[in-house]
Amino acid sequence: MEAPAISRQDLENFKNRLCHQLFKVMHRTDRELLKEIDNDYRYRKGCAGYSLLGDIWYDFNPLDLPFVTDIMSAENPDELREILNNFAQVLSSFHPEAVTPLCASIVNAIKSSPGIQMEVAPGGNGFQVISSGASLLDIEVVNPSLAWLSVYPEVLQHYEAALKIHNRKDADSYRNLLDDLRWALEQLLRSILNNQVRLEEQAKHLGLWLKKRGVNVYIREMFTTLLTHFAKYQNDAVKHDEKWQLADVEFMIYLTGIFMRLLLQLNLETQNEQ
Repeated sequence: MEAPAISRQDLENFKNRLCHQLFKVMHRTDRELLKEIDNDYRYRKGCAGYSLLGDIWYDFNPLDLPFVTDIMSAENPDELREILNNFAQVLSSFHPEAVTPLCASIVNAIKSSPGIQMEVAPGGNGFQVISSGASLLDIEVVNPSLAWLSVYPEVLQHYEAALKIHNRKDADSYRNLLDDLRWALEQLLRSILNNQVRLEEQAKHLGLWLKKRGVNVYIREMFTTLLTHFAKYQNDAVKHDEKWQLADVEFMIYLTGIFMRLLLQLNLETQNEQ
């Protein structure tokens, strides 16, 4: 997830491509819908006033839109991701009909900018822009987990919260990030295994569940052993005595993603067989 530094020029080029892609969608979008999106974004930012959009199309200047001016003023990729994720939150919360075209415009801008280490990860009714320094892991582990967790909204909420903290590089909140990972995995296990067992006591139940699904014995033992140590780490190094280190954080994000991906994949296969 750790993205290499990019040049100022590459960042400016990406912002211009991004706005160009967004403008193409905006000009095809219903006028009233754009006004609503604009006003909701202003409200989320705490801006006073209402949409600057004119009443007729030739008055329309996309550069007047707050989310566009925010994009163009972003000083670095982390700040830009935060702006895009605020925009995505507005869309998913209030205007889900606009998610697909505007998400596609962001994806197109990223694909046209090889130096930009970002990925668009679907989640719930919307999407999130995340760092993709380890792109294979993000594409194969993190992104599918976000998409499949849409049927477990509370789990998704906590896993997304952890990713957002990491994307902001908000080290002061990394303890909360680790708590969110624990909560997400514990609740997903309870939902899939249909019990209310604490994370520390789930290994035996998980082993039986995996065995019923024909999972290789070594994978079962590896998973349950790792889960046991995951719970011990959360209790001893995070919850009761803050002995965690910055280097732990990304490892725990990916480990949680791998846990959840296997659980979700096996559960989906079981449902499809019924």
